[in-house]
Amino acid sequence: MQAQVTLEEKEVVIRFPKGIIPQEAVANFLDYIELTALSKNSQLNQEQADGLVKEINSHVWQMLADKVLCDR
Repeated sequence: MQAQVTLEEKEVVIRFPKGIIPQEAVANFLDYIELTALSKNSQLNQEQADGLVKEINSHVWQMLADKVLCDR
């Protein structure tokens, strides 16, 4: 059985046999759809997005560094 795509009034339904692709690939696909939908309505430009990524990465590293370095 191949994938089936149904266009309903307010939804797109995609059906395919369970196990045909890894669960991680399904999760990545759904993340892509969500990010695409969010970016469609975003007024953030690329420079602002890059700055936000750096800020988030720095914050996450600070949180992880305390845990990683304290566990040693």
